[in-house]
This record gives sequence, C-alpha cells and structure tokens, in this order.
Amino acid sequence: MREATLAEPGQRLLARIVDTLIVGVPVMLVVRAVVSGPSVDVVAPPALAACMLLYEAIQLALWGRTLGKRVAGIPA
Repeated sequence: MREATLAEPGQRLLARIVDTLIVGVPVMLVVRAVVSGPSVDVVAPPALAACMLLYEAIQLALWGRTLGKRVAGIPA
C-alpha cells in the first residue's frame, strides 16, 4: 500500500488562491450586478461560501481534486 504524503503549505495556499479566484470573481460580479448598496456586504460572504462549497463538492466528486489542486501539483 502506498503511504499518503501531505502537500506542502505553499502548495495548499496556491491551490486555495486559484480556487478562490475561479469561484470568487464570477460570484462577486453576479452579486454586484444583482444586489445594490450596502446589502452587497451582507449577501456576498454567504453567496461566496455556498458557491465554494458547491464547487469543491462537484470537483472532488468528479475528479478527486479541484482545479487549484491540479495547478499546485497536489495529487488526488
């Protein structure tokens, strides 16, 4: 049996940054287009969190890793 090795902290950070950009930029553009005024500050965080959760669930279920993890070289 192959022993699992953990990814380096720098790899994990890079993966999280890439995944957040992939999901975060489109979510923020949509939220800003749909919601106006100070309500954006209330709606944006839960919208981003929900979309990140959905993104990760789909990516992990289909391919075993997210696009960010692929970019960072983290194996499945």
